[in-house]
Amino acid sequence: MSKKTKLYIAIYILAVFIYTAIFCIINFKHLTLLDSPSLGDFLSGLFAPIAFLYLLLGYKQQEKALNQTNKDILEQLRIQKKLLELQLKDQKAKEHAAQPIIDFWVTAKDIPYNKEFINLRTSRPQESFKRRFNINLNNSGEKVSQVNVTCEMPLYKRIAFNRVLSESEPLRIYFDLGESEIIEHMVEKGIDLKIQITYRTSIGLRYKLKYEVTTVESVKSTHPTVIYSPISNPIQID
Repeated sequence: MSKKTKLYIAIYILAVFIYTAIFCIINFKHLTLLDSPSLGDFLSGLFAPIAFLYLLLGYKQQEKALNQTNKDILEQLRIQKKLLELQLKDQKAKEHAAQPIIDFWVTAKDIPYNKEFINLRTSRPQESFKRRFNINLNNSGEKVSQVNVTCEMPLYKRIAFNRVLSESEPLRIYFDLGESEIIEHMVEKGIDLKIQITYRTSIGLRYKLKYEVTTVESVKSTHPTVIYSPISNPIQID
């Protein structure tokens, strides 16, 4: 109980005492002892304001404690949010540090088939040529594992499976498209391919890179012209 509260109670008791004393002096000749019910009413009236004051002070003290608790909770939430932001920044920094820096390079050339290879059913060559796509992947960043390379469109072909790609081990791979496949999927004298590379970093996260490769028939060369973007942003795989 605060000093201010004690002072209020003392003033109240003193006022009651003074009032009672004055009442007794004025009505001295008519004073009688109170019976039990009257004494109970007197005491109830005397202590009711004090009880109400205690109730009011308890409510205010509880409200003050509740407000302080809310402030403490908000402060804890603010600290937790700050810690979470720091953890996310640290995680992103680790993820960025674990990323490879891949140089994607593609060439294509048409290779005639051996004309002596004859389809016994048709008595003619099965294919006149095939187009070979050579893909070179050089990594100047962190080593990655479980590297898979696939052609996703316009037809599916698995090119490399579960390989390792590091600065000391560039990955040189290739895949072929037959003449019938090229004719089937050719659009405006060219063919559009979508190549996807998936890998796992040293911290265990999986990512994918997507590249679009277009080959256009060249009038100046027997081999097609290859157009592609060597840059792709990694996308995390859930």
